[in-house]
Amino acid sequence: MGNNSCGCQSRATVAGGKKHQISTDPGRTGTVIYINSAVLGRGSDELGTNLLGVYLDTLSNFARDLSHIVLINGGVKLACRGSASVEQLENLAGIGIKILSCGTCLNHFALKDDLVVGEISNMVEIQETLLSCGKILTP
Repeated sequence: MGNNSCGCQSRATVAGGKKHQISTDPGRTGTVIYINSAVLGRGSDELGTNLLGVYLDTLSNFARDLSHIVLINGGVKLACRGSASVEQLENLAGIGIKILSCGTCLNHFALKDDLVVGEISNMVEIQETLLSCGKILTP
């Protein structure tokens, strides 16, 4: 564990050969899940899609600690029409977890009109959300 530039403690964990960053600040509250891909891990996109689905399913077990799910880059595809993850995200939104999708990313993938869960956000709101939370988890 070490201190980062904001005074928060952070520790890196390694799972499956990929480094995961966990940041904590005892003065801040809520946990944000930061997802930047429509798959979890590398190697097999089919397996990665299934793993991410399982990950999203298990988040409801920790809902009392979660405040937001931030989706950027390919992660925005999870909240769009046709995604197998829409129902899971709807369930999480239904219990009070705010789902934010990067508007620039939605535009890049031409998916702005296909967003079906959560809301379109921007980097200012995403940065404010990340800077004000107690923990950021990246699957």
